[in-house]
Amino acid sequence: MALWRDSIWFDRALADKLRAVVQGGYVIRPNGRLGPEGLVPAFDVPWIFIGQAPHAQCILWSDVYWKIFRLLPRYCRSRCYKVVANPRTVAQLFELYDLMKSRIGWPSKAGIDRRSYTGWPYAAFFYCTTLEEGRQCWQIVRETIDGNIRGGVDIRVVLKKGCTEMEDAFTGGTPSDTWKEPTAEERDLEEHLDSIFDHIQENVIQPDWHKRYIQFRWLEHAYAIGDTTWMEVIDGNPFGSTAVTYHRIEQPEPGSYIEAVHSTLNAIKGGTHDGDLHDEIWA
Repeated sequence: MALWRDSIWFDRALADKLRAVVQGGYVIRPNGRLGPEGLVPAFDVPWIFIGQAPHAQCILWSDVYWKIFRLLPRYCRSRCYKVVANPRTVAQLFELYDLMKSRIGWPSKAGIDRRSYTGWPYAAFFYCTTLEEGRQCWQIVRETIDGNIRGGVDIRVVLKKGCTEMEDAFTGGTPSDTWKEPTAEERDLEEHLDSIFDHIQENVIQPDWHKRYIQFRWLEHAYAIGDTTWMEVIDGNPFGSTAVTYHRIEQPEPGSYIEAVHSTLNAIKGGTHDGDLHDEIWA
């Protein structure tokens, strides 16, 4: 009996990785390919989307091809450019989101960045497919922010390539200016994965109530990190009552027990004049 010898299909490492994908929520779809069990967006996604990047399969390429198979897809190598803006406050994030809808009009998303390795609490991404388009988009975003957002000139706006995880050494990536054309082996693997996974166009539909929920999550995030500009966005405090504090105590009455303790400590201190030690204890 002839033995099947296929270095791609009969590979223990590949089988284990496919098993990990299925355990992560992928299922065999009616067309025989693997695809996510639920459709995007997830309920607790931190982003509000405006349009979508054409032809991009970001969830599949980032979460599966890159994170599990360590394959840098061809699209990400050469056709994925992003303008990234990082508002410093949640108030600026709301201002930028309004501008993204009304003036900029580029396929984009805005929200809170919960990744620990990016260094920015808020972000907006604008998706482009060429370097020239990316530079044009950068100019539009830069000028729009500078001219319409309070403190906009201090907001970081950059043009980058691919996902941060693909470029950051912390997550196993390499600088994008070192990315080369895929090797024959990488091309074979990508074609093989393309035959296994369903390429679903990610038509993100977010109803208004969902967008409001996500925006409330932005405010929660601001409250949690001490960004007090949330008070510029909404009236009142929806995050709970402020705790009563007790650290400031009025000067004890003469002849009271507390005053006697104070006098004793003052004497132990060496008899310095009353005001100094009193200020240290009761301020």
